[in-house]
Order: sequence, then C-alpha cells, then structure tokens
Amino acid sequence: MTTLTASRVATLPRVNLLPPEIAEAAQFRRLQTILGVAVGVTLLLIGALWFLSRGAVSSAQADLARTQAQTVALQAQVNQYSDVPAMAQQVATAKVQLATAMAPEVRWSFYLNDLSLTIPDGVRLTDLNLSEPFATTLGSGTPATTTGVEGGVGIGSIDYSGKANSWDSVAKWLQVQTHEWGVTEPWPVQLNTAPGQETKADMTDWTSKITVTADALSHRYDKWGN
Repeated sequence: MTTLTASRVATLPRVNLLPPEIAEAAQFRRLQTILGVAVGVTLLLIGALWFLSRGAVSSAQADLARTQAQTVALQAQVNQYSDVPAMAQQVATAKVQLATAMAPEVRWSFYLNDLSLTIPDGVRLTDLNLSEPFATTLGSGTPATTTGVEGGVGIGSIDYSGKANSWDSVAKWLQVQTHEWGVTEPWPVQLNTAPGQETKADMTDWTSKITVTADALSHRYDKWGN
C-alpha cells in the first residue's frame, strides 16, 4: 500500500448504522450518571456542613451555659457585697464627724508630762484646773475662744495653785511657763505671804493663770475631714 492509498483510506467517511434513538439514550444515561454523581457529592457536602454546624452550635451552647453559670456565680458574689458602698459612705461620714468633733482637741497628757519636768526648785503645785470651753455649736469643728488675763485670745486656760519658798521662785515658775508650747500670758493672780515670813519655806501661797492658744490643738484628725 502506497502513501496515497493510506491517505485515501484515512479519509474515508464513517457510516453510523445505529439508530439515533439508541445514541440519544446512551447520551441521556451518561447525563443521568453525571447528575447522580453531582447530587451525591452535593448531599455529602450538605451532610458534612450540617455535621460541622451542629458541632459548632453544641460548642456555642456549652460556652453559653458556662458563661451563664459564671454570671450567676459572680452575681451571687456581688450580692454578698451589695452593702459595701453604703458602709463605705457611712465610714466616710463617721470620719468627717470625728474630725469635726475632735477639732478642739488638746492633748493635755503631753502638756502635763512637760509640766512635771519643768517645775523649778522651790515651787510645788497644790491644785490645777484645765478649762476648755465648748464651741457655741457642739461639734461644729471650730474651737470656742476665751479671753486671757491680758486680753489675748485663746481656746482655753489653766489655773494653778501652789506654794513656793519665795517670790523669786514664783517668778521662775512664771518664766518657765513662757517657754511652753501652745500657752501664753502666764500671770500671777494672787500671792499671799504672812508678814515677816517672806523668806520661810512654803510660806508663799500663790495662784496663777495661763492662756492656752490654738497652737496647742492636736490636729490629729484633720486629714479625715478633707
């Protein structure tokens, strides 16, 4: 067979002897198969998505349940301390009231301790009266004022009575008082000495008065009132 003959054989027309109905039926079956596979794949995808979504919903519901349980527990704790703000307000109010009530405080124990260490020789006390008048309105936070012997303004006064072996000893006593913190105007009120016995020990009876100034206030609670 020559090349020309092979070329002619290759180009010979094909004759389809099958009826068109058979070809169409085969083509339809192939289409059905393809569609069936597509539907199956779709169903598988739908099933997988449904399974995943169901798992996600279950996880979300579990998280929601845990969150709700935590919320209930936290709310129970909050309820336990619901009275804390009211108590804190009461404490703050009490502090302000205490600061107001203690504004006129003088720590007399400190003064008396200093006094016991500064009494000069030749002098002894027989009586001591501390006076600190209340404010016009009790607890107003403003100390009341008093007028000293020399007209100075103070918050109180101290009256002393005692005995001394001479007038010089009384003078030393008054001089010592001028150096005390928070007091001013030490003043002799009365000196009693029997005639002819001015130099005998313990023969001079004396009384004196001293004005307590605002410097003597303790101010211990001022910060609570701010």
